[in-house]
Amino acid sequence: VQGGREPILAAVGELQIDVIVARLESEYGVKTSVYPLPFSAATWIEGDRAAIDSLNLRTRGSLRAEDRTGRPVALFNADWDLRLAEESHPDVQFKRIGDIETM
Repeated sequence: VQGGREPILAAVGELQIDVIVARLESEYGVKTSVYPLPFSAATWIEGDRAAIDSLNLRTRGSLRAEDRTGRPVALFNADWDLRLAEESHPDVQFKRIGDIETM
């Protein structure tokens, strides 16, 4: 995982984020700060564990992370960043939500 260990919340729209923040604060008393990230696509990374561990996403428009179950995830700012990652790392697969059978 690159960078910090702050949780990343994905949502379809800004209203979903607003609802989550409101519920965290009103129902759980948790002061919440949300900072938007530029990513528009998330893919799970599959393949040989050594290849995944050595994966280096080279653009500013990408980020490695983990989902809540510890599976490696790549976040991309644009399709161009995803295509570059796929071309640069043919030994791993970048699977979009529709490509995953079970979550």
